[in-house]
Amino acid sequence: MARVRLAVAALILLAACTGARTPAPIVERGARPPERSTERPRGVGHYQVQAGDTLYGIAFARDLDFRALARLNDLAEPYLIRPGEWLRLPAEGLPVARTAPAPLPEAVMARALPARTVAVLPGKAADGSQGNAVSTPAQALPDAPLDWRWPAAGPLLAGFEPAAGRKGLDIGAARHAPVRAAAPGTVVYAGSALRGYGKLTIIRHGPALLSAYAHQAVQHVAEGQSVRGGEIIGSVGDSDAERVKLHFELREYGKPVDPRLFLPARSEYGPG
Repeated sequence: MARVRLAVAALILLAACTGARTPAPIVERGARPPERSTERPRGVGHYQVQAGDTLYGIAFARDLDFRALARLNDLAEPYLIRPGEWLRLPAEGLPVARTAPAPLPEAVMARALPARTVAVLPGKAADGSQGNAVSTPAQALPDAPLDWRWPAAGPLLAGFEPAAGRKGLDIGAARHAPVRAAAPGTVVYAGSALRGYGKLTIIRHGPALLSAYAHQAVQHVAEGQSVRGGEIIGSVGDSDAERVKLHFELREYGKPVDPRLFLPARSEYGPG
């Protein structure tokens, strides 16, 4: 009888040990960052995220360095944002009165680039040579040398002139002509949410430079994709434009710079 009681007690104790286990904590990997408020903040200097927005696109539209915008909003790569959230904008992102800068003298090169020449505009210079040197403010060289190339073949319709609102180059390429990456990099925006740019692709080239390709008919790359210099990323079109063309911009630390300071010179503004 004593043996039976001992066996029953052992079974009860074993059942208690196996049935009272506490489940191990589950760690969720790849969790999204905490959501920011969707209530409108007081004061000025804020932007509400819209569907299709990315941090790169928001910064690009305001001539801001995307990293400064990310730091201001405590965002780390890959800079996830959600529609409805509010982002703080730096002081320089607020609307300001713009005045045209004093014109620079003609035939002044902004800087000398090793093994590269600033492209020239059609027409004769004062010395009788063909073309006038581009007058542009000095800009910092990129952090690492890149092999730049023209993104499309065609005549130059409009040059870089920020005072007139032209932040890049307009290239008169044929409809559906290939659009090529001007240098190797990573696609950080591919969409049509930025007013005035139509179907726009933005490529990041290292820590300082972004290139932008606007008014495309078709986009062949997606955000996060790595591309080689010269790789086809889309085709020329007239999305959100008055005519068929490729609008090409370069941004250095968020600010527009003349792409011709980086691109190789062309002897003619015909097919490159």
